[in-house]
Order: sequence, then C-alpha cells, then structure tokens
Amino acid sequence: KRPFGRVEELVRVKGFGKKKFLKLRAHLALSGPTTLKVEKVPPAPGREGLATNP
Repeated sequence: KRPFGRVEELVRVKGFGKKKFLKLRAHLALSGPTTLKVEKVPPAPGREGLATNP
C-alpha cells in the first residue's frame, strides 16, 4: 500500500517474521538500485489474443 519507512517494518508482512528479518537484516536496504529482475512470460501457444479480464 505504501513504501516502507524502515527495514524493521518488514516483520509486519505475513510470512516474514523476526527470525527471517534478523537473518537477512544486513542485506536489506530501502534506497539504492534495485536488484529485481523481471522476466516477460510469452503467452501459451494458441492463447494469443484472448482477453484475460472480459
């Protein structure tokens, strides 16, 4: 809904508890370049042009 103000706010995310946060804390940052890689998935054969939300 909104960007995190502090890395500690991650523990509010379902499935991301204190243990995981403490393990990953040194690798977390709120600013700087992203390392997220987005891959485009081609449509399945025979499904080109089909509406996904009619």
